[in-house]
Amino acid sequence: MSRFFVISSSQAVQPCCCVVCGTIDRPLIDFGVSIRGYGAIYFCSACVVEASSVATSNDVAFRELQYAKDLLQDVKKEGEEFVAQYSRLASSIVRSANKHAEYFGGMVTSKTSEVKSSDDEAKNV
Repeated sequence: MSRFFVISSSQAVQPCCCVVCGTIDRPLIDFGVSIRGYGAIYFCSACVVEASSVATSNDVAFRELQYAKDLLQDVKKEGEEFVAQYSRLASSIVRSANKHAEYFGGMVTSKTSEVKSSDDEAKNV
């Protein structure tokens, strides 16, 4: 059984109108609430529809924002994983290149990714 009832203004008690727009020409939703000194609180069907569309659109917007936030976190995590994999790959390439330095004309450094020729090393000695 619902807490809400649809009534006509002829069935309503004072003030017999929608609390939002004041109409008496549309069906009223009775929430079963009265305020001393005012009377029964009713909402017309049009105001209920308008209010629910606002509530629904805000809810949809909130869910879309939450989805975007989750998606951004996933992208950030994937980016961090990519950087970690790239770093491991670069380190592996540098180690392999240094293992076989004679084929590359010198040592490879991991910080600058430059190939130092044996001539450059000889000048520094």
